[in-house]
Amino acid sequence: MLIKLEKNNFDIIDKNKLIETDKYFIYFEGYFFYNDDFYIKNEAANFLVKNIENIENLIRELNGVFLCLTLDKVNKNIIIFNDKISFPQLFYYKIESNIYISEDFWKLRNYLNIKEFDDISIVEFLKYRFVSGKYTLLKNIFEVQPGRIYKIQNNIIDEEIWYDYKIKEKINDKEFAEKEIFNSMEKIFKRYDKIFKNKKIGLNLTGGLDSRYILGMLLKNNNANNLINFTFGTKYCEDMKIANTINKKYKLKNSYYYLDDNFINDYYNEEEISKIIEKIGFKTYYFQGFGFSKISNLHNKESIDYLLTGDNGFILGLLYKDELEKLNSFEKLTNYLIKSTSTILSNEDIEKYTKIEFNDALNKKLFDRIYEQLDKNNDLASEYVKWSILNRERNYATRNYNFYSLHSIPLYPNYENEFFELMFSLNKKLFKNQMVYINSMYKYLFIDELKDLSKILVDQRGNIKLDKNNNYIFNSKFYNKKRFICNGFANKYNLKSQYNTYPFNLIKKNKKLIYGKTKNIINNENIINKNYLLENLFNQKRKFYLYDLSVLMSLEAFMNYIKEL
Repeated sequence: MLIKLEKNNFDIIDKNKLIETDKYFIYFEGYFFYNDDFYIKNEAANFLVKNIENIENLIRELNGVFLCLTLDKVNKNIIIFNDKISFPQLFYYKIESNIYISEDFWKLRNYLNIKEFDDISIVEFLKYRFVSGKYTLLKNIFEVQPGRIYKIQNNIIDEEIWYDYKIKEKINDKEFAEKEIFNSMEKIFKRYDKIFKNKKIGLNLTGGLDSRYILGMLLKNNNANNLINFTFGTKYCEDMKIANTINKKYKLKNSYYYLDDNFINDYYNEEEISKIIEKIGFKTYYFQGFGFSKISNLHNKESIDYLLTGDNGFILGLLYKDELEKLNSFEKLTNYLIKSTSTILSNEDIEKYTKIEFNDALNKKLFDRIYEQLDKNNDLASEYVKWSILNRERNYATRNYNFYSLHSIPLYPNYENEFFELMFSLNKKLFKNQMVYINSMYKYLFIDELKDLSKILVDQRGNIKLDKNNNYIFNSKFYNKKRFICNGFANKYNLKSQYNTYPFNLIKKNKKLIYGKTKNIINNENIINKNYLLENLFNQKRKFYLYDLSVLMSLEAFMNYIKEL
């Protein structure tokens, strides 16, 4: 859809995906439960417009992942609202006295013929592998942000933040917290059970714990007969080995996508890059969408109705760090966010690989971009967690919605309202390193007939065992055994079994092929210093090929795409 809003008037340029009633045009994407009743598509839209006058209160009672726009034909005003994470997306552009709104980034761009790049967004993309906040790679095309209610009248946008992402620390008892987490997940899956009857259910099963928690709940509720598990990776990677062990143990249907002999041709395929850039390239990089695209094809092949995914789980416990308590100003928090998020190209590398030159003015703009996003009325630790969830996690893992929603209705139990609020109510010591989250599944779910789920290895992390304080902890030669969940990956890898290192091994074997493909992708030199990149293509560390090169290729491909339109 594409809407043009003028002062005291509107124009529906494209009605696609809009639902029309006597009084409203409505756009709805996602799903929610209200009083255990399930709402999608027209049912959701009609329910919401009937309650639009009370949306500020109602929105807190909706469990799901959704975004809704209502356009009042009479009053000519628009209300946009979404959940706390808002995997569905919506974009807007304001020029002079007009506002343009679309769920399709490219429809908006093409209609207005916008070609100007946002310089700060480009630098963020190179440093972080995503663009932060409301911004995109194109200047003045903005994305609606999560946890908001936007009211647009007479071309004035009034933005209300309905959820503050504040860590409330109401729950201090460890055993109580563990039980409440399990109860909350169980309640969610009992709701799901009502809609799963006679439907095909898909689960993206990895070797990690988030998808295993979901699988345990599905098995507990006897959903195995209509369940199919999806896994992608190399034939001998840990994800594949662990998923295969689980599937065989519980005799579960499965579908695998192997990243093996054709990986180089697939990954450096210009047509494939263009398709993925279309879906996510305005906010994040190509590598992030490659696996999502492949596994989404499996979903389509199996014609599943509902897809459950634990791609990035509930990462609150991983984001919180004790060192946050040492920060004493929002200026220091901003610098901390920039430093901790700059995991891709350094300023020096950016100057070598691209035509960008750093100076004090550019660094100040980068600082201001993040500083403006922080709520100065919130505490520093909560703002760090909020910014990380809404930026790092949302752009790294949750862009999967753009792929998964093509062929099914994706369900995200870890981000439904009640569970989300519960996790934000825990004492920091409890959720730190995912302690009570992990203990809840091992103490209350992985028992009796599901006991074997507690014995099967966990991807890249080894076994989980009880310590002397009756807490479940990781037992791995790669990790400090006293920690519950470790941030990032191990410092040492088994190069033969890790999916994350596999492209690195193939690159060493296919240098000539990769050189030619990389040269073609960056041939226009929009922003890349082609000669320097090609001269230094094969003297890099593993990280460069997994992330840095993908970011450079993504940006160049995005710029090519804009020029060709």
